Amino acid sequence: MCKGKQQVFIGTSGYSYGHWKGTFYPENMKGEQMLPFYASKFNSVEINSTFYHMPRPSTVGKWFECSPDDFVFSLKAPKTITHIKRLSDVEELVNRFYETAGVLAHKLGVVLYQLPPSLKKALTLLEVFLKLLDKKPGKKAVELRHFSWVGDDVFEILKQHNVAFVVSHGDNYPLVTTPAADFMYVRLHGYPELYRSSYSVEELQTWANLIRAWLEQGKMVYVYFNNDAEGHAVKNALTLKSLI
Repeated sequence: MCKGKQQVFIGTSGYSYGHWKGTFYPENMKGEQMLPFYASKFNSVEINSTFYHMPRPSTVGKWFECSPDDFVFSLKAPKTITHIKRLSDVEELVNRFYETAGVLAHKLGVVLYQLPPSLKKALTLLEVFLKLLDKKPGKKAVELRHFSWVGDDVFEILKQHNVAFVVSHGDNYPLVTTPAADFMYVRLHGYPELYRSSYSVEELQTWANLIRAWLEQGKMVYVYFNNDAEGHAVKNALTLKSLI
């Protein structure tokens, strides 16, 4: 890891998994003890539960209180914005989301907007949405899961708004490693079996080499493992940390 100001944030997609007891968490650990324990091993986490429902501000406040001052939370935006409204007419929903996310203050890292695979390239839709996000705090990243989004015209819009094109590995998603922002956002979902496959040391070394190359370009890098089955995510994340 880099000394001084943190430039690499490595963690997992979620942390509150009962099936991680015995492999990562102690067997008898209570739910409220998980975040402090997790934060003693990693400097960031991607919260996926916010995709399904936004927690109370008091819950977000507890996340803030139970983590170190330099710990960073990345939040997955609600599906009401990305999957139900599909980015259209979402200003009120976005405002409400950031009101709660704002409780994290300086610990808010990146907000992830994961678009459904059925949403094809729509440049005007994207540009209007990103203009809305320009007013909001923190970094933003979009996980574009339809291959039609891969192109110079999309990258030009993302660059104008300093929004990252998520590097998404697993299943049949576009895998794009070209920077579109001043940071990189990587989601490792597991391959060939989505959410279940572990990454080998050789595969993780390849990712470590990519991360070092991005760092040399002056990029901050956020990496989250989403292969939570059998605790693969934490094992892979710890290994990747040791390789950077």
